[in-house]
Amino acid sequence: MMNKPTLAELMSQGMDSKYTLVMAIAKRARRIAAGEKPLVDAYTVKPVSIAAFEIANGKIKCYRRSEPVSVITEETTSN
Repeated sequence: MMNKPTLAELMSQGMDSKYTLVMAIAKRARRIAAGEKPLVDAYTVKPVSIAAFEIANGKIKCYRRSEPVSVITEETTSN
């Protein structure tokens, strides 16, 4: 059971729905599991938890069009 960050903290980062939040966390977690470097120092090695911490810390921005959720990291926007 994940206690931190809370759902309220995650939703306050501009998520329009829980679906958007779940999709953003899942997509980012897959990238972390595939070898991308985490954008935050987390106390865990679990990709899903790291992705949640990244969103809670404002390191991940996401938006939803009429189609699937897109995840934008700071690294993506700086290139």
